[in-house]
Amino acid sequence: MSQSSPEIETRAARPVIVDGVFFQLNNTGIARVWAELLRRWSAGPLGRRIVLLDRGKIPDDVRAAVTTIPFPPLEYAAWQQDRVLVQQICDERGADLFLSTYYTRPLSTASLLLLYDMIPERLFRDLSSPMWAQKHDAIRHAAAFASISHNTLTDLGAFFPHEARRPSMVAHIGISPAFRPADETEKAEFHQAFVQPYLGGRRYILFIGNPDSYKNGALLREALSRMDCSDLAVLFTLGSQSTTIGDFARIPGLIIHRADLSDRDLQQAYASAYCLVQASYYEGFGLPVIEAMACGCPVICSNTSAMPEVAGDAALFIDPSSPEDLVAALERVGHPDLRAELIARGLARAPSFSWDRCASILETFILEQSGTASATPPCRLCNGETRYWGQKLLLGRHLVTYSLCGDCGSLQTELPYWLDEAYSGHTTGLDTGACQRCFDLLLETTALLDLLGFPKSARGIDYGSGTGLYARMMRDRGYDFHAQDRYVTPYYMDGFSVEAIHADQYRLITAFEVVEHFPNPIQDLANLFGAGADLVLISTSLFTGQDETWPYLSPEAGQHVFFYSPKALASIAVAYGYRVFALRQVFMFVRESYAEDLTRNGINLDAVVGRMQDTAAYTEHAVGLLIAHQQNPYRQAGLDNMMLAAQRG
Repeated sequence: MSQSSPEIETRAARPVIVDGVFFQLNNTGIARVWAELLRRWSAGPLGRRIVLLDRGKIPDDVRAAVTTIPFPPLEYAAWQQDRVLVQQICDERGADLFLSTYYTRPLSTASLLLLYDMIPERLFRDLSSPMWAQKHDAIRHAAAFASISHNTLTDLGAFFPHEARRPSMVAHIGISPAFRPADETEKAEFHQAFVQPYLGGRRYILFIGNPDSYKNGALLREALSRMDCSDLAVLFTLGSQSTTIGDFARIPGLIIHRADLSDRDLQQAYASAYCLVQASYYEGFGLPVIEAMACGCPVICSNTSAMPEVAGDAALFIDPSSPEDLVAALERVGHPDLRAELIARGLARAPSFSWDRCASILETFILEQSGTASATPPCRLCNGETRYWGQKLLLGRHLVTYSLCGDCGSLQTELPYWLDEAYSGHTTGLDTGACQRCFDLLLETTALLDLLGFPKSARGIDYGSGTGLYARMMRDRGYDFHAQDRYVTPYYMDGFSVEAIHADQYRLITAFEVVEHFPNPIQDLANLFGAGADLVLISTSLFTGQDETWPYLSPEAGQHVFFYSPKALASIAVAYGYRVFALRQVFMFVRESYAEDLTRNGINLDAVVGRMQDTAAYTEHAVGLLIAHQQNPYRQAGLDNMMLAAQRG
């Protein structure tokens, strides 16, 4: 028998940290999911590696089944600091993978994230609460994803397309064996003990969850208000604390009751119900749908999100915005032949949702990722592997991880989720050198263009122009210059700014102190270089191995999120058909076809670059052009004023 290598044995023995935070937070369906999984993993290869962080309220049998260690409760006000504590445990235990029951994460250890739904992203307007900030942070950091439905994984791609390219899989959750059909004796006993005293002995509709929320109890209320309810009741259960249940009591003839039921009582409630109504706007899975089917209860559910995926052909589907749909379904579900068919289909479908199967395929995926998952996401420029580099506190409150690409050598923050905040305030005061830099870049640009014989009439644009000061000075020098900025109005360029750059409209594009702001360099550089300009001039400080004190990181402003290496600039030039030259502050990208035109016109690019780099020669040339301009410095400004006045009538 061959023996495993020591490396594999060492890696296989390393712990997998599981944060039991959701048990602390709530005792709803997600807690049930993790209790079922941990029980099944406990005796297998994954269970022997699990270290469960116990923040409180973990079921006793789960706590006894796996290794647990006490851990401080999560406080959402300090969720970013919580990552430091989690990382300390990962380091102490030598973990190579981290799983959270609810969106916590370490700083640098690779994490595999189990996704339940994208309800806040689909339905909520305000995602500013710490809970959703933590969720998005966990998504951005995750090395791999497991999802409880294909729909949730699809929605991940809609809201986080970059992250959704990482390894992922779907594991449909299971049904507890407690959920099964009731025999006639059990039904009779439940009717006598519960239905008769609390629901008047009537046919009853089962509604699981809070009707005030996305569960959409308002649809059921509206539908019932259009029906004869003299022989109907509604049973609300499972966490249905509500301000609107009382509204159902105003429906003539209807009886309502709310109860917190054990799994045993819930099974009986399913088995005896007229039907389950799950009219939600969105469900990440919809566990009550399949639980009801397992108990022989007909199901009416929405035709949205994961519910069709779960229910298959075994439910009546409705539009969650249509009371008419629900009225029709409530009437149809009582027809004997259709009712019998729905029950039979549900009972046939339910066994395909197995906790054993869910735990097994998740365990396989977790073990595959353990030891192979990267703790940091791939490079946003070249898709190469990255490694943890450090952390900085951005905008005074966001603890952000930086990673270094081993292929192109670029340094980058995690995918920046804070940019709207970074650009919403007045940050120009932080850049005290902006005016002098614009003047210096003006001198360098005009000297270069003069040496190249670049015509002033050729259309140019300053990309990411900010206030438009540099672009205005270029117009004052006589160049046909324009400005563009997605975040700031270039007020110095009123009348000469555009919203976007389009292909083949500009021969010259400048992007000074801009490219380090690009959250997605592949896409943003395609916009910049894909426009087909002859010249692209950029300025940025290159990363060449500086430490965490490097001022260019600029954490107080939070806008610098990608830092290019010399190798990265060279690869960008090759990718888009340009040659790149380092001048003074500026990097000049010359399109290959334009470089050939310059050669045919007797202009030696190397000689131009040499003169720009020679301080004495450059200074003499730039100052000479400035002096010449000062002979009539307001000429172009006056012409622009007259043109704008004419346009405004």
